[in-house]
Formats: sequence, C-alpha cells, structure tokens
Amino acid sequence: MPISALPTPPSRAASPSTFADQADALLAALPLFVDEANALQSDVTGKQVTVSSTYSAAMAAGLASAAANAAAATQAKAQAEYARDQALDGLGAADNSQVLGQLVGALAYVLDLASKATGETIENRGTFGVTDRAELYALMFTELLDKIGVTARAISGGDVILRAGTTLPPPLSPAGDRDTGVQFPGADAVALLTAGLERLRVDASGRVGIGTNAPSGLLDVADDKVRIRLAKTPATATASGTQGEICWDATYLYVCTATNTWRRVALTTW
Repeated sequence: MPISALPTPPSRAASPSTFADQADALLAALPLFVDEANALQSDVTGKQVTVSSTYSAAMAAGLASAAANAAAATQAKAQAEYARDQALDGLGAADNSQVLGQLVGALAYVLDLASKATGETIENRGTFGVTDRAELYALMFTELLDKIGVTARAISGGDVILRAGTTLPPPLSPAGDRDTGVQFPGADAVALLTAGLERLRVDASGRVGIGTNAPSGLLDVADDKVRIRLAKTPATATASGTQGEICWDATYLYVCTATNTWRRVALTTW
C-alpha cells in the first residue's frame, strides 16, 4: 500500500508571507500519513506504528508558533514599508490632504498632489498645473514656467488657451528668444512683438496698425515713409488694374482710379 507524500516542510526564511498556510497544509496531511503508515506496517509485520500524542502536540505547537512569528514578521515588514512610503510622499500625515493611488472605481484612481511652495499641482478635479495659483484650465502654466515644448506632434481637439494682456514675455514665443512673439493685448486683438516691443497690432475691427497700437484706418502706418520696393509701368491707360492700385517708375506715379483705368502724374526734379 503506497503512502501519500507529505507537503514540503515550510521555510519561514524563504517565504514568510506563505509560511502559515504551508504549515497548516503540513499539519492537515499528518493524520492521513499516520493512517497509511500504520496500514503499511500492519501489512508487513502485523504491528502498528504509533505517533505519540505528546510528539504530535509538540509538533503542532511548534508549527503554530512558527506561523505566528512569520505573520508578525510579515506585518512588521509591511508597516516598515508603509512608514518609508509615507516619509517619501507624505501620505497619512494629519495636516496633509494628499491622496495617491486611492481606488475609486474600476481602473480609476485619485491623484491629488499639491506643492504650492514650489508650484507644482495635480488636483483631483481634472487639472494639472505648474503654478502657485488655482488652476483655471485642464493644463495651466504661470510664473517662470509658462512654456510648453512640442516636437513633431499635433494638438487636435479642444482649445489651447494662452495668457492675455501685455505682460512680458509674450505667451507665445520661440525657444531662446522670449521677448519676440505674439501677445493678446485685449478682446479680439492680437499683437506681434520683436525685441520686447510691439510692432504690429490687429484690433477688434480688423484695422492694422504698424508702429501704432491704435490704428484709425484699415492700414495705419506710424512712420514718415511707406516704401513700394519694386517699380511697375502700366503698358497703357487701360492696362489691367484694380481700383486703388498705386505704382511707380522713374518717370511717373500711377494710380488705378477704376477697373483697368490708370492716371499718371509726371515726376520732376528740384
């Protein structure tokens, strides 16, 4: 008659977290092992093998004690790791409302970290900011860290909202040249800056000001000259042209007064 093999004796050092379960399995297998051993010995010699109740009780007590020690060691280790994690992320402190990795649903966690002193915030309301202020948008940057780098990527869907006003540096500028870029000085207005100065503005009425931030016409140039760099000579007084065109050559100044209708003024020296 075969004898069922006993489970491998547990090792508290090798696997403290499962030591208690392995010890229980070994204890549970002992009665069957003894019965099978008695039956085999009876078949061979006619004599039964006995295991004293004292030995069995001592073995059980030893295994139970080892299991208790393993459980205590596992608990102590877990507490030490929790204390270490708490020291790293500050969770659990009485004056700390941060929550990291709190399960709130299937595959959903709350991430709520705030470090107002250094300006990084991730809040449990759908916002992320590098700022010392309350986030107004899903992604918000303020103060000295008001730039986002995007390389070979596209932003699609939703809005990208930039800071309004005339505070320097402008909210949209190239890397390495922070005083050149685009500003949004007022409602429905946009301005272009170079070297920290506004050079061109388009106001809410579509008027374009060059050198002025208050254009009074569709094109308002605040300078003492306007240059048309290239010369042009209409072939005839009825050459193709659009009303309002102005051109010049070395002899005349030409004005298109109506469709395909040109007038000219002779230029003289003085």
